[in-house]
Amino acid sequence: MKSFLLFIVLLISAEIFSERPVNFTGFVRSGQVFLTWTEVTNGQKYIIYRKTTPIVQSDLIAANKVLEVIQGSAGNKALAEESGALAVGSYGIHNNYNLLQPPCSLVTNIINPLNSDSIGMSNPVPFGTGMLVLTTHAAGIYYYAVTAVAGGVEDNSVDGGNSIGPIDESIMDPAPVLIWQGTSSMGTVGSKDHRIYLMYMDIEQSNISCLNMYAWPYIVIVPGNYGSTSNRMDMVVRFFGYPGWASAHSGSGNGISVHVHEMGFWGFGYSKTYQYDSSEVMWYGSSSPVPNSGPVVNYVEGRTMDFLKWMITVEPYYGNRIDTNRIWATGESMGGSATILWLTNYPHFFAYGRATVPPTNFLETDWHWLTNCEGKWGARNDSTMKVAFTGWKSEWLTGNFAGMTVHAFLNKEQMLFSMEGVDLPWFCFCSGGQDPSVTYPNEGRMFYNNLDSSRHGFNGTVVGNGGHGCSITHPQLETIRKNNSFPAFSKVSGNAVLPPPEVPAAINYTYNNHLIWSTPYYRVGGYQNQVDQLNRYEIAVASLAGDNTADITPRRLQNFTAIPGERYYAYNTAVNDTTNIYQYDTLTADAYGLITFKGFQIRSGDQSSGGSRLIIVPESPVTPKEAARMKDKKDDIVSISPNPFNPVTRILFKKQGRKSAVEIYNVRGVLVETLLSCAMYQDKDVFAWDAHNFPSGIYIARTVVDNRVLSKRITLLK
Repeated sequence: MKSFLLFIVLLISAEIFSERPVNFTGFVRSGQVFLTWTEVTNGQKYIIYRKTTPIVQSDLIAANKVLEVIQGSAGNKALAEESGALAVGSYGIHNNYNLLQPPCSLVTNIINPLNSDSIGMSNPVPFGTGMLVLTTHAAGIYYYAVTAVAGGVEDNSVDGGNSIGPIDESIMDPAPVLIWQGTSSMGTVGSKDHRIYLMYMDIEQSNISCLNMYAWPYIVIVPGNYGSTSNRMDMVVRFFGYPGWASAHSGSGNGISVHVHEMGFWGFGYSKTYQYDSSEVMWYGSSSPVPNSGPVVNYVEGRTMDFLKWMITVEPYYGNRIDTNRIWATGESMGGSATILWLTNYPHFFAYGRATVPPTNFLETDWHWLTNCEGKWGARNDSTMKVAFTGWKSEWLTGNFAGMTVHAFLNKEQMLFSMEGVDLPWFCFCSGGQDPSVTYPNEGRMFYNNLDSSRHGFNGTVVGNGGHGCSITHPQLETIRKNNSFPAFSKVSGNAVLPPPEVPAAINYTYNNHLIWSTPYYRVGGYQNQVDQLNRYEIAVASLAGDNTADITPRRLQNFTAIPGERYYAYNTAVNDTTNIYQYDTLTADAYGLITFKGFQIRSGDQSSGGSRLIIVPESPVTPKEAARMKDKKDDIVSISPNPFNPVTRILFKKQGRKSAVEIYNVRGVLVETLLSCAMYQDKDVFAWDAHNFPSGIYIARTVVDNRVLSKRITLLK
């Protein structure tokens, strides 16, 4: 009798909660399939299945399951925040989009794009409609079904209302959806200089538990005369302070502005596997559980780079106008940290960047936002948490840094030494000496010092009595192009002390703000050009604050070929009279192919007069064929990953044709280990160094290839 009653109860429960989605539809656009359905009244979640043949009830098994999504899956927290419909903790209501002309009040995702000739909003997905956007990984014919879970029970029946197909899918780069067009609150009514796009991430390769978000808005702003002109222009990628709301009102200046919406991830990303609290709006972090499974993937960078790829290579409205040698980044506070991250993570993409009060070491120091960062990326000393990379132009990151510990990779102060042989963009940044948020001196201070020591190009200021805010520029900052060389100045006599004081006085500590150099777009001493030829390099430099001395290292050479171990003649002459020689030296290119003229006398000058001219020529000129061969060797001979490392790293050198060995030296030049090749990878010898018995520090890996001594700095972090 009890069994019979239990059966009746279960039967009644099944009848009560047995609900099935209807109006299931799907279509393909730009390598993504857009699925929608009418949600059930008591739905808790929905399960989507995929198969290459029509789906019947017996196919509703785990092997065919794609994803589960929540009730209200068309909702978009980022849009709701920007439209003022969703409060964000102590930050309250943000009413950014509603101040646009016309207002944008979108709170759910958009599937069908707005016509580019129209003004206003596209039609949002209505409430009560569930949705999912999937990115195609393998071309073919697919069938889909969606079921609902209500009262903890899945209704696993299938009919024409909750199954669709066939859908013919192909692999393409996804394109964003135009969801709004108009102008800012300060613009002219009827103008179309502001656009908002929605970019759908590859949800199967992401982590939907993180905020239940995979559709992210981007604001693109163009000059008011954009439609009546045709010139190429610069493009700036703008990042914003915590929690990362993208301002819709910052002007684009004379170029294109791309505003990145964030929700507290410091411009980087989050764990791929950790189950976050998906109900969160954003993380403050002080009470959030600490992730303990990875890898941590640069999802913010990846989705944004995919959006930029579309702008540059697919959409002619932007691609025909963007000068790819004039792409730069900027941001303040958390946006400043994103700027620093992006310049170091995508050095071949950006010309320069400007950051105000940026964090420069996220997990390996004590600072105000440490627990916030741990709530996203894992404990500060958790060496099991590794990094991985995705998105456009991530191959370089993957090849050099995949598998590094998160805390080491996000210590951008120390990473500068690992990237000494990489031509990074020009850094322009400032810090507040009394900053309580981006806590000085734990943040920023050593970034100045390490940029100088690793011979990268930068200028900056520590405002001794400054708080969480500062301003910074450089006389020629906006003229810097990716395809022009620049001099990296270090050990400059006219700079403030390095590192800056831990307890600064109420003065400005400035670095390289007074030094200028010639380009085809900026005149120094009456000379507006550079000589960057295969066997000759010339550039004019000047100090705006009296005579200085400095070490000068040419960076981003376009044609001049510096071969490691080769000798070069270097001259310091008058800018407009190269027979008037101030200094002469013979220099040797180091293992990175860098040439540094130490103690170079930079004469006082300005754009019209004065200054000094640096001239470098090889002792043994090379032919174009030799230069190409040496460039290939420079690119391919040395690979060390991870670097920094703990405790094992892998070292690759080009196959030497004999018994291979790599010698490891400490910074005092003492040989501490000799490694023998343990494997072959393509045309390279592979060496593994287990340094668990060695102290943290900088070491040099050295070998001989083609009768040349090659070495590279590696960093052991414990």
